[in-house]
Amino acid sequence: MEIQIRAFSELLTVGLDMLQKTWRPMLAPALGASLVFGFTSVVILGAAGALEFFDVVFNDPESLDLMTTDEFWDLVTPVLGGLAIMTVAQTVIYSFIALVAHRLVASTIGGEPYTGAQATRFAMGRLPTLLLGYLVAGVLAVIGLVLFVVPGLWVIGSISMLAPVVAIERVRSVEGIRRSFNLVRGRWWPTVGYVLLVGLVSAFAIQIVQLAAVPLLIVGTPGIALGAAYVFGVLIQGLVAAAVATMVTIWYVDLRARHEVVSTANLRSDAPELV
Repeated sequence: MEIQIRAFSELLTVGLDMLQKTWRPMLAPALGASLVFGFTSVVILGAAGALEFFDVVFNDPESLDLMTTDEFWDLVTPVLGGLAIMTVAQTVIYSFIALVAHRLVASTIGGEPYTGAQATRFAMGRLPTLLLGYLVAGVLAVIGLVLFVVPGLWVIGSISMLAPVVAIERVRSVEGIRRSFNLVRGRWWPTVGYVLLVGLVSAFAIQIVQLAAVPLLIVGTPGIALGAAYVFGVLIQGLVAAAVATMVTIWYVDLRARHEVVSTANLRSDAPELV
């Protein structure tokens, strides 16, 4: 069956409907990956020596005022290093979650619903390709931002379809970047607007849900309460990342339908690979 082009508002509705169809197989991979990230974060901060900073903040905050500038930076530097490593780990985890969501949505549209385990295996196989693509695209974006700013922003918007391209069309990294550029061309502003809208709504949802963790901070022991709130937040962010990827997949399918004739069979895992 041929995929039809839809209006902006219709795509939002279709995306929400797709979430209802795919949330069950998506739940375990998203939560599992989020837990891995949460555990990894604690290990990274501990290995970097950053936990000492949090111990001082919660148990002896007055000592911060008595520190010299050098002492303060000696305490904060491990935190900054740990956060930098955590950013890399977060990119890996969220890329995995995105690949799971893209494959689940595409397979559902194609009439071959995946299980969570199948999507997980598929995502693990495509993860290195996507990460390499992000690395190359990130270099291009940084160069554009440093030199002229506007080209950098254009690159960022143009690679927004890289993950679904890598997941669904199974191309290599550089081909994926080129394909994303081609799909977004002529629809750059609507694409950026859609992604920003979905992202902002998701960020708002995260903030609302995380309010549930506030009582933990009020009645619990500071260190334990903060840890519980952090784990809760990480789990929620993982689920939201999966929801965002689901919505982005719907937009990708529409962009593709605007450039070429696309049938539901083209979205199946056994569709011919684009090379």
